[in-house]
Amino acid sequence: MQMGAEFVAALPWTSIPARSVVPPRLAQATLSRSPLSAATIAVSAALPMAWIGAWAHLPSRARGASTLDIAHVLHTSRAIQRSRAAGRQLHGHMITVCDLEAAHSVVAAGAPRGLRQVPAWFGAPGPDATRLLAPDAELVPDLVRDLLSFLTQAHDCHITVSLVCHAQIGLIHPFCDGNGRIARLLGRWILRSSPNAALAFDYYCTQVRSDPSRFGEAAASMMLGELEPLRRLWSTGCADLPATANAIGVALDGAAAEMRSEGFSASKAQRILHLAARSLMISTLDLQRSLGLGVVGAKRDFASLRAAGWLELIDKAGDRYLVPMALLRAIDAAHRAPVVLPD
Repeated sequence: MQMGAEFVAALPWTSIPARSVVPPRLAQATLSRSPLSAATIAVSAALPMAWIGAWAHLPSRARGASTLDIAHVLHTSRAIQRSRAAGRQLHGHMITVCDLEAAHSVVAAGAPRGLRQVPAWFGAPGPDATRLLAPDAELVPDLVRDLLSFLTQAHDCHITVSLVCHAQIGLIHPFCDGNGRIARLLGRWILRSSPNAALAFDYYCTQVRSDPSRFGEAAASMMLGELEPLRRLWSTGCADLPATANAIGVALDGAAAEMRSEGFSASKAQRILHLAARSLMISTLDLQRSLGLGVVGAKRDFASLRAAGWLELIDKAGDRYLVPMALLRAIDAAHRAPVVLPD
């Protein structure tokens, strides 16, 4: 990988000389597969994790909201739907700039549309205090095309590709807002064939948000062609993966047992839990459509879920939903267990 270009620019709004760093071109890069990455893949691929295919990502970790408060459930549910809708924009192996812009418009619905055409800066609340600029807006389209070309041609370790892509989006800063969301969406899209790796990527993103300076140092190392700092940050998530997956599985098995005590068959309980994983909330209409029930049967199952401890939520439109709050609290606790960063 080539070193990123760097130049000093005097900002028009301040006398502070700010550095502007242009990330390295990736389209022709070959990423080394380190022993750490190889070991991570072998371990994560071998882990037997029941339920994880549906519940790998706790939605609150993707958006920073807490599922411990039922008031956030409706907001989080909508975020899940936007994330899934944005993921559908990334179809096939070839992703175009238009696909990326369409995905961004969904996952960051309130952000300005299209690639940014204004300056962007890092590490400061406003331009007057910044010392580091994102690449000039005129360079953004070409840098984004280079990244997408890299994703199309990359045959390297898929975990390393996802980490480099995530960091590159951060360095390019292609949108005015929502860059973190689109970086996480792309990282998970790259790892879509491996729920285990996707769950570890979720932990990786948490480390990035909780320790941005360490991620900044790792991204800077990537610009010099050194990928191990990113991989070490990734390995933190993998270290807790087995224990967390087991805790999530225990919580889900417990929820299924409670549903069986209310008369649900094991297969029906599993289908309802997978249905809940899609949005965290279930309505009688959801039960009708997904389970092929009539109105009476859906209302009966709705009442049985309430009896099994699911809480009822009424949204602003007056629609009624059931939310497995006890289950969400258990999964939330499993995800939020203390993580110790390696030295």
